This record gives sequence, structure tokens and C-alpha cells, in this order.
Amino acid sequence: MTQPAPPSAPNSPSRAALLRGFAHEMRNLVGVFMGGCELLADELEDLGADTETEVTLGDLRRAGERARQLLARLSGLAALESIEFEVFGTDEFMASRVPRLQRLAVGRRLQVVVGSAVPPVSGSPVLFEAILADLVDNAARSTADGGSITVHLSAGEAGGALLSVSDDGAGMAPVHAAQAFEPFFGSDPGRWGLGLPMVLAAVEAMGGTVALETREGEGTTVRVAFPPAAPVPRPAAASPRISAAAIPGPLALVVDDDPLRCTVLQRRLEGLGVDVLVAGHPDLAPLLLSQAGRRPRLLVLPAVLTQHSSADVAAKLGPAVPGVRILAIARDGESVAWADATVAESDGQAMLLERVRGLLDDGA
Repeated sequence: MTQPAPPSAPNSPSRAALLRGFAHEMRNLVGVFMGGCELLADELEDLGADTETEVTLGDLRRAGERARQLLARLSGLAALESIEFEVFGTDEFMASRVPRLQRLAVGRRLQVVVGSAVPPVSGSPVLFEAILADLVDNAARSTADGGSITVHLSAGEAGGALLSVSDDGAGMAPVHAAQAFEPFFGSDPGRWGLGLPMVLAAVEAMGGTVALETREGEGTTVRVAFPPAAPVPRPAAASPRISAAAIPGPLALVVDDDPLRCTVLQRRLEGLGVDVLVAGHPDLAPLLLSQAGRRPRLLVLPAVLTQHSSADVAAKLGPAVPGVRILAIARDGESVAWADATVAESDGQAMLLERVRGLLDDGA
């Protein structure tokens, strides 16, 4: 059956602000919860906890970690409306992301097909990568080991680009397909049910459409149509900004292999008047540095990357940029030995500003 993605209400600043505020407050609560778990773990270790208590504590930790992941996705959703668009070639961009797709599809046969003469689109490469990664990840989770996943990018019939991701997995029953784009719905009890809703939000932010074709026992195909390139929209800023070309701000290099987290970090730093380079893969950082024309004063890294070692990335990039200061984005209460300063994921803009200013003043 073919199930079109349902229309969604347009993003509004009030809704985005509500999401950000909710995520911030919930991160504080989750931080208290996780801190309490660690205190209990220390006490139980001294007392000699029984097996049942240890299992319960493990369940609490896993629940807290899942809550962290959910809040990260909500923060990414709130940041969609602040992403700046550009005209880019999806064919070249996707070809450069094949290694990441192979890691997501590990144990499955992955075929990536890029058609000829795929026209450029206007949008966000960050969002395009998030869409691509979420669709391949969903396909891998729906497909048994040894199954097949096909990613196909071609020119759209009316211009633009057409992306399809197909698998030969279990498919969906009609009742599940009808709710596939609803947040928090999912047939897998171990997941949050935010994959396809996040894809839908990202696609609509780029002016595209999504359609789902699935049949129980025969697999699933998700088709995404991106409109042709148009003049890049320049949404009005919430507050006046000084052009970086006139008075450049300090330059920061953000390295993060999670696209949505990248977006949130970029938005928060730019809100402090910092110019930002974003590397979605550590191997892209040297290329960005060579093209930047000036040295970054900050290197910003999550304490834990998705596919890489943050400590190894810091050890490699730090010496390559003389005088750079390293800021780690960590979980509450987490210390990071390889960073010059640390800010917690749950900290607000005021604390982030304090850390950034401290590092820049020290390095002046």
C-alpha cells in the first residue's frame, strides 16, 4: 500500500521555543535522576547489593539514557526552523556519505545508486544527511541479517531530486503504515517512534514531500521528493546580526557525527556571535580548515561521538591548529580530561557563553 505523509502544521517560533524549553527542563530532571542512580550505585557497592537490586539499577540507568536520547531528538526538531539553506548537489554529497551508510547497514547488503544529471536542490546538507541516515537506519532495523537495502537518487520528473530507500524486510501492516508518521508511534517497543516523524519534519523544512510504500512481509520503500533549486531563502533573524564579512567573530570548528546534534551546537554557538564551521565527520575537518582562510580559536566536540573516539579526534586536531582551545559538550557531572573546558548538555546559553568567553580570553 502507498501511504502519503500527512500534512503538518507549519513551524512557529512559539512551538519551537516550547520544545526547547521543555527539553531543557527535562534534561535538568534527567540529570538529577541519573546523578541519583550513581549515588545509589556507590552506596550499594559499599553495602553489597544483591543481584535483583543490581538489575533494577541497570534498568534505571538504561531508562535515563533513553530519556537523554529522546530529548536530543526533540532539541533537533526545535532547531529545524533556524537552519540556513544553500544550493548544493545531492549526488556528490550522498557519494561522500556512503561509508557512513555502510556502517548503519552493517550485516545487510547495501546498494547505493546515483543517477546521472541529478539537479541541485536548495536546502540544508545537514538535513539531507539526517534524512538519509534515518531512512537507512530504519531500513536496517526492519531487515534481517543478510537482507537487502537499496538507496537510489535520481532526477525528479519536475526537476529537483528524488531519493528512495527500499528494503526487503518485514514491511508494515496497513494499521501500522497509517500511523508511521505519528510521533511516538512504533511497532518496536524498544524504540521511541521518532524516526519517520523526524524525516517528515526535515523534508518539509526543505519544501519536499514524503511517501511510504509498504506491504507486510514484502518490505518497505520511502520516497522523498525534493523541489528544484530556487533562490536561497533568507529568513528574518530574531535579532539583528552583524555580518561576519564586516566584523568577523571568533571562529569555532564543531566536529560531530550526529547531524541533528551538529545543528543544535551550531545554532547555540551562532547565538553567541561565534562563526561556526561544521564537520559531520572527523575526516572532513582538515579540508574545512584548509578552506577557512583563518584559524579557529575553538574546537567543540561532544564528550562521546556516535561513531568515533572524541579523545582521538581532539588529540589529532588540537596540535594541527596552534593555540586552539577545546570545549567538550558532556553529560551532567561528566569530566573530560582532554578538554580545556566542559559544559553540560543541559546547561543554558548563559553557561555556554561563560565557558566560551573564558576560553577565548585565555587564548587571547
